[in-house]
Amino acid sequence: MKKTAGDTWSHPYEPDKKFSKRVVYLSMEFGLDQAFKIYSGGLGYLAGSHMRSAYQLKQNMIGIGMLWKFGYYDQVRDENSNMKVILRKKFYSFLQDTGIVVTVMIHGHPVYVKALYLAPEVFNTVPMYF
Repeated sequence: MKKTAGDTWSHPYEPDKKFSKRVVYLSMEFGLDQAFKIYSGGLGYLAGSHMRSAYQLKQNMIGIGMLWKFGYYDQVRDENSNMKVILRKKFYSFLQDTGIVVTVMIHGHPVYVKALYLAPEVFNTVPMYF
């Protein structure tokens, strides 16, 4: 039997009847918490706030975003006090592997996309996938 995203998530609440329509919120970044650095500013804060508000209002919604392997870069100062960019591979132990992998062809080459799940109780958001 083929596994789908619907097999792996559910809301931790019964969605309010006035929000019976299912909604998917797509964004390139979500400002959910400093521990999950996949945002840089306004768009991310807006999207993250929307995910928390939807959770509080018990809306029938999920969020889908991009998980950048290296996240946003880290800045440090070198020995001459100049700004230096460091790219570190990010690992987030609170994301769950769904086992879902999709192949997308880009310019004739296969790109494998894996779906990771962020449970609502981690940051008080609706269920989210990255």
